[in-house]
Amino acid sequence: MSKLNIPNKLSIVRICLIPLIVFFYLAPLYIPELYSTGKIIALVLFIIAVFTDFLDGWIARKYNMVTNLGKLLDPMADKMLTTAGLVLLLSDYEMLEYIGILWLVVVVAIIAISRDFLNGIIRQLGAEKGKIIAAVWSGKIRTNVMYFTTFFMMFLAYNWTSPFMTFDFEVFWIYICTVGLLASIGFNIYSAIDYTMKNKEIFADINKELEVTETLIVETETKVVGKEIVETVKQEKEQNNTRRSKK
Repeated sequence: MSKLNIPNKLSIVRICLIPLIVFFYLAPLYIPELYSTGKIIALVLFIIAVFTDFLDGWIARKYNMVTNLGKLLDPMADKMLTTAGLVLLLSDYEMLEYIGILWLVVVVAIIAISRDFLNGIIRQLGAEKGKIIAAVWSGKIRTNVMYFTTFFMMFLAYNWTSPFMTFDFEVFWIYICTVGLLASIGFNIYSAIDYTMKNKEIFADINKELEVTETLIVETETKVVGKEIVETVKQEKEQNNTRRSKK
């Protein structure tokens, strides 16, 4: 087994940071001592995780360190981080409901998870045919939009009870978060369509395989029916011969 290169190690670091982000973001709910520091630590860890995503891609392209493992590991780490961020934001449902964007976060979560599920199916179909399907640029843009939106939302949640959160600053920040969530919906839908269209030959191959299978089934059924007809005709002849001999 070949050793992991630096970009792949950075993707693994990103995955390992996710449990820490979840712990510190939710810690204030169960550990009062972390009320003022838990979310800011989670926010810093989230920024570090996002930075590893930019860094591993830059290193892989600059130093020609792109591998099949990286093509699978990097988008998987991205999906885990964005999904974890959305789930954590939903834990602040009271704040989201108060400012009127809870439904928008739920819609983004549903669309993003559905899009990731669809991409996972396409990758699995490609793997069964021995094809490693890499991420497309529309997916990277979608991921970056969700990164920035999640950061803004986490920052809003951290400062929600802060005395620095004036009315004007609150309105401005809510506006940014709303625009980010709407952009996330648009880029999730676009990247799902783009990813599917760029890998449509996989579905074409499946359709061909289904047609071949259907043809084989029809041919087999025809042979079976033909054999049954021949056996029936043979039995009738034998019965007629038997009757004639008795007469």
